[in-house]
Amino acid sequence: MTGKFVYDAPINFNIPQSPPTNLEKPVEAALVPIYQGLQQLIQALINNCGIGPQTRDSWPSIVSSGAVNTILSANMGRLYCVATESLQLGGMVNIHNSGGFVAARNASATNNTRPAQAYCSTPGGAAPGDPVEVTVISGLATIGGLTIGSRYYLSTVNGLVTPIAPVAAGNIEQYLGYAVAPNQLVVNFGYWIQH
Repeated sequence: MTGKFVYDAPINFNIPQSPPTNLEKPVEAALVPIYQGLQQLIQALINNCGIGPQTRDSWPSIVSSGAVNTILSANMGRLYCVATESLQLGGMVNIHNSGGFVAARNASATNNTRPAQAYCSTPGGAAPGDPVEVTVISGLATIGGLTIGSRYYLSTVNGLVTPIAPVAAGNIEQYLGYAVAPNQLVVNFGYWIQH
C-alpha cells in the first residue's frame, strides 16, 4: 500500500489507515481498490469541501500555481501564499502583491498601507520566503495575553492587536474582534478609518 492514499482527516470516518493484512489473495485484490477509493474520497472532501487544511507538503505547489488557485473552492477561509516577512501564529496579516503573486506580511495600524486582512494560521508561523497558510474573512485566531470579553484593534506594532484603538494622526483604527478565551480572538476583518 503506497502512502499517497493515506490521508489524515480532521474528522473520524471510521476507515483504518491501512487495509487489513494477511488476507487471501482474492480478498485482498478486491479490498485494496475499495480502500484506495475511500482514501481518495476523503482527500477530495478535504481538498474541495473545506473540512480540513491542506497538508504542509502541498503548500509549495499551491503557492507556485499563483493567486488564482490559492483560495480553494468551498474553503474560503484558507489562503495559501508566500510570507515576505516573519509571521507569527495568530499574527495579523496584510495581503499584498509580491512579484505578481499574492503574499503575506505583518499588518500595522501605523498608516493606511497595511490594514489587517487575514491572520497567520500556520503552526509555528513562517519565515520570509516560506509558504504560509493565512485565514481571511473571519475565524478564531490563537493569540496570547487576551482578556475574555475585551474588544481588540489592530496595533501599530507589526502583527499585534491592542485593546486600545490607535488614534494618533495618521493611524488607522481597525476593529478586529473580541476575546473568548485568554488565547482565542474571534476575528472578523472589516473596514477601518484613518485619523
